[in-house]
Amino acid sequence: MLKTLRVRNSYTYYDETTFDFSANKDVKEHASHVYYPNDESDGILSVAAIYGSNASGKTNFIRVLEDISLDALNAFGQIDVDILSPIASDSSLFKTLWKKRRFAFLDEPLDCISYSICVVLEEGEYELSYCFGEKGIINEKVTRRVNNKPDEIETMYIREEGQLIECIDKNLRSYLKILIEIKEPGLWFHFVARRQDSEVFPLYNWFCLVRSGISYNDILSNNVERFNKLAKDIYITEKPAFRTQLSSMIRETDPSVEAIHTHKSKDADTYQLAIYRNTDDPINPRALQIDTESAGILKLLDLYSGIYTALVKGQPFVCDELDKQLHPEVFLRLVNLFNDTEINDKRAQLIFTAHNTIVLNSDFLRSDEIHIVAKDRKGISVVKRLSEYVDEDGDSLAPFADFEQIYRNGGFGSFPKEFLNQWRGNGGD
Repeated sequence: MLKTLRVRNSYTYYDETTFDFSANKDVKEHASHVYYPNDESDGILSVAAIYGSNASGKTNFIRVLEDISLDALNAFGQIDVDILSPIASDSSLFKTLWKKRRFAFLDEPLDCISYSICVVLEEGEYELSYCFGEKGIINEKVTRRVNNKPDEIETMYIREEGQLIECIDKNLRSYLKILIEIKEPGLWFHFVARRQDSEVFPLYNWFCLVRSGISYNDILSNNVERFNKLAKDIYITEKPAFRTQLSSMIRETDPSVEAIHTHKSKDADTYQLAIYRNTDDPINPRALQIDTESAGILKLLDLYSGIYTALVKGQPFVCDELDKQLHPEVFLRLVNLFNDTEINDKRAQLIFTAHNTIVLNSDFLRSDEIHIVAKDRKGISVVKRLSEYVDEDGDSLAPFADFEQIYRNGGFGSFPKEFLNQWRGNGGD
C-alpha cells in the first residue's frame, strides 16, 4: 500500500509536495478504514480521495505516480534489459523527459526533478528516492524497514553523481560496480530489483501492479479488446460473486437489465460480453451488442474489471475522475467497496480524483482520506488533507463537519470564493 509520495519540480508541483496516505492518529472516526501491517507500524488508509477545481493539478499526481513506476520498471527506456550484462541507457532520453515533466511556468526552473515514494508491503516498508536532470540520475537511495523490526531502517544503497556512497550487501556492491563501469545514467533500482536474490523485488512487483492498475478513463464505445478481456475475466473467474455483484450493480443502474453473460467462441479462445434485458418473452431474452450501451454502463463495466482484480488480489487501483459518467450513488458504492473490510479483506487500495462531492461526507470518509489540491496564481499546486485544515480563526475541522458544503462554498482553498459569488449572482452590484 502506498504510504507517502513526495514530488518536487514536476508538472504543477514546484515546491516539495507530499501526498500522505497514512492514518492521522488524531482522527478517531471510521477506525476500520485503517490497516495496520503490524502492532507498532503506522496505519495506512485503504482509500484516498483527491479533489480540487479543474486544472488544479489532481491528474498530475497520477502522472507522477505513473512516471515513477515507468522509471522503476523501464530504467528510462530499457524494458527487456539483460540484468547480468547491462548496457547503459540512452542518455539523450533524459533531456526529453526533463522537458516533458519539469515545472515550466517559471522563467528560472529548478535544476532537477525529485521523487520519493514509500510503500508498505507484507515484506516490509520500502522507500525509493531519486532526482534527475537533463543528463541522467543525480542521486538515488533505496531503504527497507522490515515489519518485525520497525525501528531498524536498512539502507540498501545510496548513489550520488554515478558513485556508490553506501551499500550494506557485499554481493549487491559487486553488482553495482558493473553499473558504475558502464556509466549507467538511469535508475540502478531497475537492475537491482530484478535480480533473483533481490531484497527489493517486492517493491518492483508493486510498481508492476500500479502500472497495470492506473486508469485515466478514456472510455471508447468501440474498444472491443478491453471489453473482451472483461468477458474473459467473468467467464473464467472462480468467484461467482464477481458475476453476481456486477449484474446487481448494472441492474440497479438500469432496471431493464436482466443479467450479464459471456460467450466463448467455438473456434478460438475469444470471449464476448452481452447484456440481456427484460423482454415480453422471459424465456428468450434478447442480447444486445456492447457498443449499443450507454456511456455510464460502459464506464461501469470498464472500471469493474480493474476494481475486481484489485480487491481479489489486494492490489492498488488508481483512477482519474472515478465519478465521470456515473450516477452519484454508483460512484459512492464503488468507493465504499474498498472501506468494507469483508469485501476488501486483502487490503486493496483505491486512490482516485473526482469532482462529484457525494463522498465528501464524514459518514463515508475520514478527514485524512480527503486531499484537496489547489493552484495559486503562479501555477503552483499545493495539497492539503482535511485532517490538516485550519480555518481563518485557527480552528481545526470538527470531527463530523459538513465536508461537502464547506468544499462547495469554496472552503479548504478548493475554489476562489470571489468567483463563486460572481457566478452565483451575489458578487456585485
